[in-house]
Amino acid sequence: FSLLLCPMAEDEDREDIQKQLFGTDTAQQTSFCSFFRSLPQSAEVVRFFSRKDSYYTVHGDNCEHIARQYIKSDRAVQLFGPKADPLPSCIVNAKLFTEIVSDLWKKARIEVWENQGRTWEVVKKASPGNVEDFEDIVMADGGSGEAAIVLAVKFHEEAGRQKFGCAYCNVTQRELGVAEFVDGDQYLNLESFFLQVGAKECLLPAPAKTSIAENDVIIDVLKRIGVVHSEVKRTDFVPRKEGWSAFSGLFRDGTVLNEECEMKDALGALGALANYLHLFDGDDNGQFSLKKVELNKYMRMDAAAIQALHLFPESTGPFEQTSNRQAGLSLFGLLNQCRTPMGSRTLKQWIAQPLMDLEEIN
Repeated sequence: FSLLLCPMAEDEDREDIQKQLFGTDTAQQTSFCSFFRSLPQSAEVVRFFSRKDSYYTVHGDNCEHIARQYIKSDRAVQLFGPKADPLPSCIVNAKLFTEIVSDLWKKARIEVWENQGRTWEVVKKASPGNVEDFEDIVMADGGSGEAAIVLAVKFHEEAGRQKFGCAYCNVTQRELGVAEFVDGDQYLNLESFFLQVGAKECLLPAPAKTSIAENDVIIDVLKRIGVVHSEVKRTDFVPRKEGWSAFSGLFRDGTVLNEECEMKDALGALGALANYLHLFDGDDNGQFSLKKVELNKYMRMDAAAIQALHLFPESTGPFEQTSNRQAGLSLFGLLNQCRTPMGSRTLKQWIAQPLMDLEEIN
């Protein structure tokens, strides 16, 4: 199968490989093509279909990007299915699959599908803020310089302004953080908070049927700063009856709850976050630190300011690569001579969170 990585592979060999993985049953191929095209299409979602012998197939527009960017050959794209309406497809071996996942998780959603007999079902998935199913790949060799951070937002109107209760989880560094603040109609505090934390994914309560557009302004902010969003059940954001004690098992020994106890909206957001990441189901007991984030402690910067100051390389789409030269033109690129991924992550956090207190700076 390694010949798929080589542009000199013979066409007849490619056809033999295609038959081995896809079979020769025309009706079955047509059924799969119809099924694939019935799935919601999004440039942010990359789907891998598990085949025999630890190989995967990618279909549609994504397979052309995979072929060019990772396989380095347009000839890896094969037409699969009925001749009247074939589906562009390519095959990925296990090693290349690992390389693609370790790169794509930072900027796209990843789904792995398996054939369960009569139907295909998702068996693994990852997003920029949740890499639980792929931790073995993402954290290999200490992980990359990026941290998997997902942030949940609960909001409501209070005295004519929006009040936000936020909770985030830095899965890579095992840190939970909470914050509450009010914001104006431009949501500048919310935007600044996302950039300070470095969140890559946002959880929002699914809008009520009577107010379908209630998340639209927040979604516009997220698009502006390159953060993907997921909508979860509104009931997940209802604070637990046990209050903060429901989460005490997640915190490291010695964690003291003081002002956090009064943060009811942040508590609700933390509950939604814990459900989404299955924090109560795994082996995460006693592994997390807890941090209360105060916005006035750091200089407030929006996306426009960060871009104008060239603090970080410009964010790109899932299949757009930032060249080494472009990365080096940013402040982070110039300063990042760190020898470990943890050092790179710490430097990025320092640049994103400029301190305002002179004593702390010194």
